Amino acid sequence: MFSKIHYILIFQRKILLPATIISTVLGTVGMSINEEPLITNAGFSYLFILPLFQFFVYELRYPNEYYFYQNLGISRVVLWAACAAHVLVVNIVISLF
Repeated sequence: MFSKIHYILIFQRKILLPATIISTVLGTVGMSINEEPLITNAGFSYLFILPLFQFFVYELRYPNEYYFYQNLGISRVVLWAACAAHVLVVNIVISLF
């Protein structure tokens, strides 16, 4: 079980940093527009940016990487569910602030 979680984190590692940077930039732009805190705007944009990055990177640019994870016993649905769970956990933590 631990190894599957490790492989899911490896899968998401390629998209986490760019999604976080772009969400932070969009959060600062949104902070000047609607006067809400940076963390709220960044979390809201992260809700859309991370799944978009996963779509563009893994569905369009590198679609054959799904076969690697499928050979490890991780389906495409599990990888998308992990992305959705990650986004929900981040937004729940942000909403606590």
